[in-house]
Amino acid sequence: MATTPKLRKAPDHLSPEARKLFTSILKRYELEDEEVATLVLALEAFDHAATARRRLKRDGQIIDGPGGRPMAHPSVTIHRDCLTTWSRLMGQLGLPVEEVVDARNSRGHYAGKRVKRG
Repeated sequence: MATTPKLRKAPDHLSPEARKLFTSILKRYELEDEEVATLVLALEAFDHAATARRRLKRDGQIIDGPGGRPMAHPSVTIHRDCLTTWSRLMGQLGLPVEEVVDARNSRGHYAGKRVKRG
């Protein structure tokens, strides 16, 4: 007799959007405990990318550096690295990133939703 797997609760430290993704993914996929831990790490990266994106929207990509010289805002790197981490971890889990999150470019601008066909 098959049993219904227990749906895990999303960690409280994740944003509401990340918690919604957590629940949605676990409803559609059966993940082992270590895979759930990887999913949480991916969603933390997702949240950090969103925080960096909000900071860039507020401050802009270019800021005054030492001596008043223009330089890239540190959140540019944070955003890029977090999106890379998100994508890599979701790929490790075999989850289709393009169906889970809207594609946004490095400045956080909407670049269209990638839908996996086929």
